[in-house]
Amino acid sequence: MCANWDEFLRAVLARTLAAFLCSAAAVANAASTDATLSALAVQDRDGDAVALSPGFNAATTSYTASAPARVAWITIEATKSDDGAGVDYLDAAESELTDVDAVKEGFQVILEAGANTIKVKVTAEDTVHTETYTVVVTRAAPRASTDALLSNLDESNDAGMTVGTPTDSPNDDFTQAIRFQTGSNERGYNITSVKAVLANASDLDGVRVRIFGARSIGTPYISFFTLTNPVIADGTLTFTAPASATLRKNAGYFVVFDSTASGAGNDYEIRGTESDFLNSQAVGWTLSEDRHARNTDSASWTTYSAVPLIEINGDAVVQATDANLSALRMRDGNGKLVTYSPYFDSSITSYAKKVRAPIDRITIQGTANNDGGATVDYLDEDDQLLTDADSVKDGFQVDLEVGPNTINVRVTAEDGSTTRTYTMVVTREASRVSADALASNLDEHFSKRLFVGNLEPGKILRVQALGFETGGNDAGYVLNSVKILIWELSSLAGVRVRIFSSTAEGNPDSSLYTLSGTVVLPTTDQGPEESARVSTFDAPANATLEPNTRYFLVLDSKFSQLYRYYKVWGTKSDDISKVADGWSMNNYRHTGIRNSGVWTTADEVPFVDVSGYAVVPSSDATLTDLGLTWDDGGTATDIALNPTFDSSTTAYTASVANGVGQITIAGTKSDIGARVDYFDGADSALTDADGNAAGFQVNLGVGANTIKAKVAASDGETTRTYTVVVTRAAGDTTAPTATGATVNGTTLAIAFNEALAAAANLASGAFTVKKTL
Repeated sequence: MCANWDEFLRAVLARTLAAFLCSAAAVANAASTDATLSALAVQDRDGDAVALSPGFNAATTSYTASAPARVAWITIEATKSDDGAGVDYLDAAESELTDVDAVKEGFQVILEAGANTIKVKVTAEDTVHTETYTVVVTRAAPRASTDALLSNLDESNDAGMTVGTPTDSPNDDFTQAIRFQTGSNERGYNITSVKAVLANASDLDGVRVRIFGARSIGTPYISFFTLTNPVIADGTLTFTAPASATLRKNAGYFVVFDSTASGAGNDYEIRGTESDFLNSQAVGWTLSEDRHARNTDSASWTTYSAVPLIEINGDAVVQATDANLSALRMRDGNGKLVTYSPYFDSSITSYAKKVRAPIDRITIQGTANNDGGATVDYLDEDDQLLTDADSVKDGFQVDLEVGPNTINVRVTAEDGSTTRTYTMVVTREASRVSADALASNLDEHFSKRLFVGNLEPGKILRVQALGFETGGNDAGYVLNSVKILIWELSSLAGVRVRIFSSTAEGNPDSSLYTLSGTVVLPTTDQGPEESARVSTFDAPANATLEPNTRYFLVLDSKFSQLYRYYKVWGTKSDDISKVADGWSMNNYRHTGIRNSGVWTTADEVPFVDVSGYAVVPSSDATLTDLGLTWDDGGTATDIALNPTFDSSTTAYTASVANGVGQITIAGTKSDIGARVDYFDGADSALTDADGNAAGFQVNLGVGANTIKAKVAASDGETTRTYTVVVTRAAGDTTAPTATGATVNGTTLAIAFNEALAAAANLASGAFTVKKTL
């Protein structure tokens, strides 16, 4: 036994060490039972800490926290005391929560308005021991609507923007604007309201909220519609959009705040935020960095760091309710596109256009956005259906009256009840063309002002000439007046308006008629479409124009001195606003130097209106008067007719003394187109005895002299002859009683030769001997 004692001891020791080592290994490999947290933190969307109450302690498992409405989600960071433990995030019903942003560090949880229970369950490594930390986060009720197209109402209210005229800045008038971008819904969006937060506001402050379009440079450019105000007070207010307010897809717009009140102290404040976050938004909608302020006196906008607190409400347009137009076009009678103001945008429902007087009909074509399902009707200002003035022609034709013409383009959506009306007001100008115009361009487009007269050295005696050609009326034409548009004139401008004949080459030749009138100047410096007033120059009473003949209207100054000038409106248009049959104008347009005979073809012509009438062939061959006169020492003395003249009486007599050897006869025609010729008793044509004197002169013999005034009517057939027998007294052949006379003290003997007297048909008293000193 002793011999084996060492071996025995070694065996016992080996077994004891193995047992010890096994026991130590078992202890070392045992799982942890630690299910505590060493830290628990909550952060908002900005990364700022959300305070827990009470402050974190590993032994405390219940906490509360508060978050403003703008905090729509939080990040929870739970730090385990034992790395071997596990952490799960559960809701109040202990259902597992989902990390809403798995990429971001921590665990993100969406917060609803009110109390949100979040349980952080820690499971120890041994999977047996657990601990649950409960955090109740109460989120303030949001002001932003969950279905808003865009809203930042729940952002921090930390900025104020002045609108209107403050008391301490009486010369200022501030406007505030914030740009937003719509989403990509194909048919655009209906807008129902805009919310904003106001301070220091009342109805007296003239609060106005409008939607503007956006320029490409990021500034407002035109108002699309004005929203209706609620009762104005401090706080969040809702401004209602018009029923037809829609916005295009992928388009920029501005919400603009200004004041309609005048005077210092009529101001209010739009509350704003420095935050760029949105609390809710439809797909694709954004609030832009284009946030501006402007003083009304300035044309420029200033960018602000703060943005107004606003909310835009509405919905996406769907096919069934799409009552928008995608295009609205107008053309004149010649098919030329007519532009209007503002440029078409489906969001804008009111348009206007002023057209010239010649445009008496337009074609309007509205294209529905839902062209296959919506319908388009055209109505008048009373919403009564209009009738297409030419149903054969493409588009819808509307006849225009002078003045405003309201055309309502009503779109009815596919659902049959949703409608939208686009209003076009077309104002047709009143014509400046005379009712009796034979040729006129007064209603054409303004091009430039044309100079007449002597404005400066090198432009001496400038003349403007416009050719016109008469029609083929056989009886010719009577010229009544000429109208022109004068813009400016100097003192003693010497405005002169004349009608010239034409050379064979088509240049002014010689003056035929000088017209007289009064200059009327415009009241403003605008173009003739806005401000021109017509100056009328009347033609002489005898101004007639031959058929098929070219004439020139010539404008010049009757003075030659420097700075005697005037300017007339002119046009490049070849169109004629009104033209009588066969007449033409504008083919010969000249400018030149007075009396030089050198003419240059001009691009522009003066605005001109030539008025008168065609002489209508008439059967009227009567006279309205028949007068006889004789020259009594330079004085035209009337000769009485017997009976007194009457147009229905054709036979007359008259007597004159023997000393009246020549008379003037004047027959006044009832019809200007008639012709009067004079014949003797044998119906032979008389010749004017003195072509240098006015009227028609007839020599008289002693005794009866028959003069016939034959009136030929303009119809070329009807005639009437008025006969006057003028008796000239016979001479007295009786010898004079005087037999002598004394001249300078010398007595002269006077002998009367009866034979010579008889031959000369002299009578006693027919001559007088006078002493001349």
